[in-house]
Amino acid sequence: MSALPEESRFGKYKYRATYEILDDVIPSIELYSELNAINEGTAGCRVVVDGNRIVAVTDLTQDNYQQLSSYINAFSTSVIGLAPILSVISSAI
Repeated sequence: MSALPEESRFGKYKYRATYEILDDVIPSIELYSELNAINEGTAGCRVVVDGNRIVAVTDLTQDNYQQLSSYINAFSTSVIGLAPILSVISSAI
C-alpha cells in the first residue's frame, strides 16, 4: 500500500493498494487477452502486467479511510483466486 501524492488538481488524497498475483511471468498476447477479460468484469480494481509480475491494483480515496482495513481484505480476497488461473495461461506459452 502506498499513498499517492496529494495535489489539489487530483482531488482527494488517495491510497493505492497492490497485490502481487504472480511473479516471473512472460507476457504474451494470450495473457494480455485474459487480463483484459478479467478487467472488463471487475469493478474497483485492475489486473496489470508490471515488468515480469502480474499485480492487482486498486485506489481508495480518503473517504474510505475508516473502512480501509475491510476494503483491503475484500480486495485481497477477490484477487487471490486469480493466481491458479493466470499461472496456467502464463505457463502454457
